[in-house]
Amino acid sequence: MSADHDFPPELVEKQIAVYAAIDKVTKLVAAEPKRADFVKGEEPITDEQQQAYDDAHAKFLQELRAARTEQGAAIDALYRDAYWENGWAAKTSLEKIAREKFGSST
Repeated sequence: MSADHDFPPELVEKQIAVYAAIDKVTKLVAAEPKRADFVKGEEPITDEQQQAYDDAHAKFLQELRAARTEQGAAIDALYRDAYWENGWAAKTSLEKIAREKFGSST
């Protein structure tokens, strides 16, 4: 833990959950289906290829919406914690501790 602040473990866990949610959204966005992946060198795209892309993209959008909802809930849980009623000065230290722990878990 930081010499400047002694954070409750549950607060550190909430910050880690925020980082994990951000990471999940980032990975989903990076893996967004590309139409070109379904064409397989053929032009124009066949009806079957278009349907496969449409299905994959719809699934992607559904997963992304869910991940962003999870991210928002994690952020809300962190910043609505009663700990912050005593001030905001410790936030940077908390982020550093949680980032170190999150980084060591991947």
